[in-house]
Amino acid sequence: MQEDNIELVNKLGVIASTLSSITDMETLANSIHQIVDTIVEVEFTGLYFVSKNKDSLELIEAKGFNTNEKKLAEKTAMSRHPGWVFKHQELLLISDTQKDQKGQSKDSQRSFVVRSRIWLPILIGKQSVGAFGLASIRPNQFLEEHIALLSFICDLAAVVYTNIQLKITQVTKTLYLKEAGEAFVKLFESNPEAIVLHNRQYITHANQAFVQLFGYTSNDAIIGKKSLLDFLAQSVHSRLSSLIQTPVLKKQQIPAVSMKTKDAVLFMAEIHSSSLFINNIEYSIFSIRDITLKLAAEKKLKQEEQKSLLLKQAEQVPGIIYQLKYSNSHLSYPFIGGKLLDRLRSTNQKKEVFLIENIHPDDKSRFFESLKESESSLKNCSIDYRLYDKNKKILWIRANSKPVKLANETIIWHGYATDITDEKSAKAALKDTETQISTIFNHAPDAIILMDNKGCIKRWNQKAVEIFGHSKEEVIGQYMYDILPPAEYRSMFKEAIQRIQKSKKSNILNTAHELYGEAKSGQRFPIVLAISRMQIKSTLYFICFINNISERKKTDRKIRQSLKEKNILLKEIHHRVKNNMQVIASLLSLQASFVEDETIRKYFMSSQYRIRSMGMIHEMLYQSENISLIRFKDYLHRLVSELVEAYKGQQQQTVEYTIDCPENSFNIDTAIPLGLILNELISNSLKHGIRQQQSGRLSIKLKALDFSNFQLDITDNGIGMHAPTKKKNALGLLLVQKLIIQLSGTVKQLPTSTGCHHRIIFQEV
Repeated sequence: MQEDNIELVNKLGVIASTLSSITDMETLANSIHQIVDTIVEVEFTGLYFVSKNKDSLELIEAKGFNTNEKKLAEKTAMSRHPGWVFKHQELLLISDTQKDQKGQSKDSQRSFVVRSRIWLPILIGKQSVGAFGLASIRPNQFLEEHIALLSFICDLAAVVYTNIQLKITQVTKTLYLKEAGEAFVKLFESNPEAIVLHNRQYITHANQAFVQLFGYTSNDAIIGKKSLLDFLAQSVHSRLSSLIQTPVLKKQQIPAVSMKTKDAVLFMAEIHSSSLFINNIEYSIFSIRDITLKLAAEKKLKQEEQKSLLLKQAEQVPGIIYQLKYSNSHLSYPFIGGKLLDRLRSTNQKKEVFLIENIHPDDKSRFFESLKESESSLKNCSIDYRLYDKNKKILWIRANSKPVKLANETIIWHGYATDITDEKSAKAALKDTETQISTIFNHAPDAIILMDNKGCIKRWNQKAVEIFGHSKEEVIGQYMYDILPPAEYRSMFKEAIQRIQKSKKSNILNTAHELYGEAKSGQRFPIVLAISRMQIKSTLYFICFINNISERKKTDRKIRQSLKEKNILLKEIHHRVKNNMQVIASLLSLQASFVEDETIRKYFMSSQYRIRSMGMIHEMLYQSENISLIRFKDYLHRLVSELVEAYKGQQQQTVEYTIDCPENSFNIDTAIPLGLILNELISNSLKHGIRQQQSGRLSIKLKALDFSNFQLDITDNGIGMHAPTKKKNALGLLLVQKLIIQLSGTVKQLPTSTGCHHRIIFQEV
């Protein structure tokens, strides 16, 4: 990048040297033509200078034009691109005519197609003296370096043109153009945008546009004394200090930054920055453009768009959305919209006055008084008033307005008005409803007490008189906690009322509590009390519902006693069933000891284990607090451990087992068939699957599936299940198939590489 900047400076020097000795327009045209060929390859060029009468442009040099095209180009110059650039004093660059979104390309009468073109103004100070254009049949032909060199050529051409016109001496021209640096200064100074050259600490060059933009009369107070940081608002110092104090070779743009003038007036600016080397010294060059007016215009356009959008949205609301101004008893509406307008405003009424004209005469003074009060206090204004609609029918309107003080001290209200005619009509019916509610209150089967937010009794119904013995006259105005509870509970009642005063989330509210009440006679009795919070005409109240539960308590005690007796009886039944099954199992064991046939003896033992699995359930129910549910995890551990121990003694085998079971409980109708199924499958594994191994592994896993379904997996590492085994244990497998039907389930043997895997899907009965 540094070498490119040096080469650019060298080119500037060559251009300045080439043009410095020119004394006539023909030589100027030819020289520019030759210089352009060394900078960029183009097929067409045109150099125009203003005519003597200042109303047309003369074509001084042209490339790629025939004679007729030259004449036509000169004749129409002021209506085409050269004329536009000459008048507006702005560079015009069209990188690709086929992608010209701005529509700046113009149709050509020539046979060729131009894909990219550039036009540059030729300026002396702020005065246009000509235009220079180049065109190519290739798109994107003109780079930033080309633009810089062509701009430099135009500035030097303007000087040469001026010298020729004024016939200044060759010495003056030579001195003026003797170095590329002097020509660069001219380009720098004549630029309409504010530009500064900055080293790492200070501004080294500032053009006149910069001096004027920041309110100085000359650059004496700027050059070598101030940094560009001095012209930035304090709020952006930290963000931009590194950019200003450390030159960065690549170009950067800051779209909006706050800057300040000599008199500390803030404005918004757009800053473009880049770096260059001059005489091997690195500089930052900053171009600054005041965009305050541009931003203001964009903001105004955005506000107009928002206002238009708001108006469209407002047209859809059922009421009226508005902005209101009030001054010297005069109302105006900067914004108003809504469906309700169609009902109110006749076609010949203006938006600014129709609401005032439509207000009922009896409500006008109240309407304006509420506005004045809101204006002085800056509090929200809420008022109900009557309006005549366009058919002279009275509507009730509720308006809520929020005042906002603007920077100029004026106040504007933002508000919403809605039709509450039906609400007002309903209030008349509400009076009848209140009478009905009062009747219900006095004839309710429960005591109902209405208190204020401090616990003071405001209303006391007839049932409360009957329960507590106090008449209405005796309790109205008294505190609830001094009347209802016994003396030892009064402080607790008082604290409860104070808690619900402070917090809406008290656990006392809307919950029935069993307490003790005390009648006027001193009799103490149990009550159920529930307190709720309610709002009546913006005032907070508490309402108590109280029921004497003395009789219910007596009934509850009888029921509890009866239930306790039944539970004892059921436990005793389970105990006796367990004992009877234990007797049966013992009889089977005794009988088996007299049987010599080993096969028959095994049948006796299988029956004994089946009865034992059922008896175990009755034993656990007897021992449990809940006589209707079995903790299946505990049952599973007992069943498996007893079966493993039993078969270990018969077959001298070592079996390790794992049980994965959640803390589920099943009722007896589910637990018994499930226990029998487990007994059969585990017995099969221990008798037939693992019998030939020195050690075995057994795994039982229970898990819940979707709602009400369970999955039980029994796996072992035995020899697997073969046809002979099935035949020997046909009764057990048949029993499993019958029992699984009771559980609305299925049992499957899953394929495994070793051992046996049964999966049971079942539901709780």
